[in-house]
Amino acid sequence: MIVDDESSTRLGLKEFFDWQTHQIEVIGLANDGESALPMILELHPDIVLTDVKMPFMDGITLAEEIKKFDKKIKIVFFSGFDDIDYLKSAMKLEAIDYLLKPIDFDELTQVLYKITSQVESERAQVELFQQMNVKLRQSFPLLREKFLYTLIRSGFPNAEAIAQQLAFLEMNLPLNASYCLLALHIDDYDTYYSGRSERDKQLSTFAVLNICQEIVDKTLGGYVFEAQTGQFVCLLHVRSEMEEETLFHVIETLKSTVLELLKLSLTIGVGSIVQGLRQVPHSYQLASDAANLKLYLGKNQIITMESLERTSLPDLWMDAAESEKLSSMLKAADPNKIRDWLRQLFDMISNNQTYDLPQCHRICLQIAIIGGQVASQLEIEGSGFSGERGNRLWEKLLQLETVSEMQIYLMTCLEELTEQIRQKRETKSSNVVEHVKSIIQDNMHMMISLNDLASRIYLTSTYICLLFKQETGETIHDYTSRVKMEKAKELLGDPRNKLYEVSSAIGYADSSYFTKLFKKYTGVTPSEYRESIR
Repeated sequence: MIVDDESSTRLGLKEFFDWQTHQIEVIGLANDGESALPMILELHPDIVLTDVKMPFMDGITLAEEIKKFDKKIKIVFFSGFDDIDYLKSAMKLEAIDYLLKPIDFDELTQVLYKITSQVESERAQVELFQQMNVKLRQSFPLLREKFLYTLIRSGFPNAEAIAQQLAFLEMNLPLNASYCLLALHIDDYDTYYSGRSERDKQLSTFAVLNICQEIVDKTLGGYVFEAQTGQFVCLLHVRSEMEEETLFHVIETLKSTVLELLKLSLTIGVGSIVQGLRQVPHSYQLASDAANLKLYLGKNQIITMESLERTSLPDLWMDAAESEKLSSMLKAADPNKIRDWLRQLFDMISNNQTYDLPQCHRICLQIAIIGGQVASQLEIEGSGFSGERGNRLWEKLLQLETVSEMQIYLMTCLEELTEQIRQKRETKSSNVVEHVKSIIQDNMHMMISLNDLASRIYLTSTYICLLFKQETGETIHDYTSRVKMEKAKELLGDPRNKLYEVSSAIGYADSSYFTKLFKKYTGVTPSEYRESIR
C-alpha cells in the first residue's frame, strides 16, 4: 500500500514501477495516515510505503498505530532532505528501510527485494509452525497415553509438573479431585488372538478403548488407555461423596458392554478412591493386583481391593520328595491318588492366594516335566508329555490364567498318561480297537455312545478315542457314521426294504434325519441312490 500526500508520488509509483516483476500487487492508495489506517485494518497489506511528513496524520504516527495491531507489516518511509528529524523518529519504529525523494527505482528495487525475501521467509516459518502444530495435535492421543502411563506408574515429582502437562495436553483432570483406577484385563487374550492378524488385534484394541471411553465420557469422566497388550487402565474422576453403588454400576456397564458388543470377557480390578492425582499410582497398584487375582477367583469378575489382604509365603516349588511321589503314582497308574494329590496342591495355592501367575505356571511345567520323564522311562508312545504334543501342552499351560483351569487341564493330561501306562501293561492297543469296531458292528441298530463303549471295554472314553484315532486314522464318530451309511447302501439295494426300515436298522428312528446324513455322506438322497442302482 502506498501512502503519500503528493499525488504525483502515489500515482507515479503505482503506474511506472514494475511491481509485477517482484510479484507485488498494489492494493491501495491513500493521501495521508488518517485515511490510510482504516484501509490497512481492512486490507492487511504485507508492505506499507509511506511518506514521513503528511497532514492530519504523519507517517510516524501511522507506523505507531500499525504496530499496535500488526507488527508483521513491513514499513518503508519516504522523506525529503529537510526531514532528517522525522527520519530519526522513523528508525526508532524498526522500519525496514527509508528512501529519499525523489525516489530512485533502483533503490526501491533493492529495498523491495529485501522485504519480499523477509516476507517469504516469515511465511515459510508460519507455515512450518502450522504444520508442526497440526502434527503435534495429531500426536496428542499418544502423548496423553504416555503421560497417563507415567502418572499411574511412577507419578510426577510435584503438582506443578502435572499441571504443566495437563495444560499442554488440554486434559481435564483437576489436580486435587478424587480418582479411582481400574485395571481391565481381556480374559484368554493369547488364546483368543492366536493366529489372528496384527490388524485384527489393533482393531479390537481400538474398539475396546472406544467403547470404554464413550461410557466414561457419558458417566463419571476420565480417560481410558492401553497399558500393555490386552490390558487397559481406566482413570475415573469420581466425587468423594459418590455412593459406591454408582461407581460399581459404571464398572459393570464397562464389563457387560464389551462382552455384548465384542464378545470379549473382561476381568476388572478396582483400586481405592484417592484424593489428588499424585495418589493415583497407589490406586493403580491396588487395581492391578486385584485384576491379577483372577488366577484364584476366576475370569469375567469385578475384583475389589478388599480381596488383597494376603499373607506372604515362601516360593512355590516342588521338592525332590514330592517329585518322586508324583512319579511313583504315575508309574502305578493310579488316577485316584494322582487326583487327590493334585487337588491338595491346588487347594493350598487357592487358599493362600499369594503366588503370582508365573509361579503357578512354573509348578505346572514342573509337573509336566515329571510326566514326560515317566512316559519316556516306560516307553509310552504318543504321550501328551513328549514330542509335538508335549510342545503344545507346554504352550497351553502358559496360556492358562486361573488356578482352576490349571488343575483341570493337568488332571486331564495326567489321567490320559495313567490310562496309557495301564493299557500298555494289560492289553495290546489293536485288540482294543478291534473290540470297539466289533461292538459298533454288532449293535448297528443302536446308537452307541462313548460312555457305553467305555463301560463295556473298561477304559475311559478319552483314552478309547485317542487309541482309536491313533490306530485307524479316523475318529470313532467318523467310523460309526461310515459303517452305518455303507450298511444303509446295502439295505437300499433291496427294493422290498422301506426307507424307515433302513433308517431304523442302522439306529436312526427319525428317517428325515437319516436322509440328511445319507445325502451328506453320498451326495444323493436314499431315493436317488436307489434309482441309480436299478
